[in-house]
Amino acid sequence: MTSSWHYRKAGAPAGQESGPLSWDQLSTLAQSGELAPDDLVRGPGYEDPLKAGRVPGLYQTSAQPGARGPYPGMGPSAVSGPASLAGWHGWIGALIALAIIGAGAGVYFGVLWDRDGSAQSASAGVATVASDTGPTTSSASTSTSTAQVITPTSAVWADAAPAGTVPSARRGHCMAYDPATGKVILFGGYDGASVFGDTWAYDPVTNTWTGLEPVGSLPPARQAGTMIYDETAGKMMLFGGWDLSRGLNDTWEYDPVTNTWAEIVPAGGSPPARWGHAMAYDLGTKSTVVSGGYNGTVCLDDTWLYDRVTNTWAGGTDPGSPPARRSHAMAYDPAGAGWTITFAGWDGEALYDSTWSYDSYGVSWADLDPSGDTPPAHTSYALAYDPVAGDIIMFGGWDGESALAETWVFDSTDISWSKVDTPGATPSARYSHAMAYADQTDAMIVFGGWDGAACLDDTWVLTPSR
Repeated sequence: MTSSWHYRKAGAPAGQESGPLSWDQLSTLAQSGELAPDDLVRGPGYEDPLKAGRVPGLYQTSAQPGARGPYPGMGPSAVSGPASLAGWHGWIGALIALAIIGAGAGVYFGVLWDRDGSAQSASAGVATVASDTGPTTSSASTSTSTAQVITPTSAVWADAAPAGTVPSARRGHCMAYDPATGKVILFGGYDGASVFGDTWAYDPVTNTWTGLEPVGSLPPARQAGTMIYDETAGKMMLFGGWDLSRGLNDTWEYDPVTNTWAEIVPAGGSPPARWGHAMAYDLGTKSTVVSGGYNGTVCLDDTWLYDRVTNTWAGGTDPGSPPARRSHAMAYDPAGAGWTITFAGWDGEALYDSTWSYDSYGVSWADLDPSGDTPPAHTSYALAYDPVAGDIIMFGGWDGESALAETWVFDSTDISWSKVDTPGATPSARYSHAMAYADQTDAMIVFGGWDGAACLDDTWVLTPSR
């Protein structure tokens, strides 16, 4: 293993490397902009070159390389994404062994959920900067640059029962949180008779919904579309859906500051029309990822990336993609290896129970095969990332016979699911609902859905004890 760092500019031949450099020198180049995120680097734990943007801590002013999870410096397999299943099996075994050792020593970051759903405290191990080699581990009591330690004791659901007017009962709507205004934006949906084209905002601080009535052009009414918050543009992005007569493949953006919608006309065209697809914003590549869906005839197994800078969609079907499916969801997880995670879904006949990761840098999928208990096969659930805990939360869904009311958490650092046993009241079983994380109140917000008999118009809040 090399004890120093080397880099080369994107597109340069392998023989045109610069180095050797210390970690501090490499970090200085990154901070100054001389080392771009797409340039290739190699060094301790990264023997195979990878993009600089994938090296944890390199572009942070208080750099803590390797601090994406409880195991600093896991190496290229943990950071560069899943190149192959064969590569996964080697480091997953090592990861499990480290987890066992770490549990005994009590050196975990973040939230660790027992299999019975209770939350365990996190303590001790933190990553610091070593001037020559990058990642090292030191005691939290002696380090002056520590990662935030989260120590929740439980997660509690509460019926928000907002005052005033609320959106009408619906399913198949989409929601995303806008950090600039501190509000959750809702668009569209279906009540069993009509599709909606309305836009709403939920304020988690005042616990109120507001019908926004945007000015100017509006997206056509639809259900089963997807919407994400694009951190690059500071706007919501809407793609696809079903208007009860045809699938859609239009792209729109909503600006919460000006309360306006605007259609985006991508150069070179758009992905084929679809609904029931999944979409997430990849902060690492600053691109929007779309996966699968239904085109009115068959389920799809393609993957598309939208680049806002070039205003282009690119993608198609990859041999390593998950089987064709619809009514699944995705969430980007920067706390792990920078993957987009998806679970389950169905193909119109069979339900899936597999967990997959997508690496936008390597443009590749991998079946994660989580250890331990996993959620039952189901579809039409809601999924959202909790940035404080560094976990992905999933709620509800349909198992082929009935609606579900289970809450699960996925930890990408040890590739595992855990069912959360939330005390007290819980939302009624439902599917085709929407969920988003609101950082102002550190809570998950759930609205609406279908309970198997009727559409719902309730608002629920899941609040962890940190």
